[in-house]
Amino acid sequence: MEVAPLTVLDLDVGGMTAEGAADSLGSLVSGAEPSDTIVLLRVRGALSHGRPTDIGVQGAREALEERGARAVFVNRRGLRSGNPSQ
Repeated sequence: MEVAPLTVLDLDVGGMTAEGAADSLGSLVSGAEPSDTIVLLRVRGALSHGRPTDIGVQGAREALEERGARAVFVNRRGLRSGNPSQ
């Protein structure tokens, strides 16, 4: 049984705004070569402003799939808002 190669994309958004994190995520995804690989996308850190849902991780997943990733697994476990009121 042949296993597809693994591509790991790791983004530390600590101290970034949600908008800045979204831009960094877009750059990371656009620079990746996901074709025929299994992609592990890990986004972690505390945002300085904004909500984790504002980063657009789902759009990044879809972009990787459209570019030929066999599967995309997203790990947001370490991602949190830096603003305790959110």
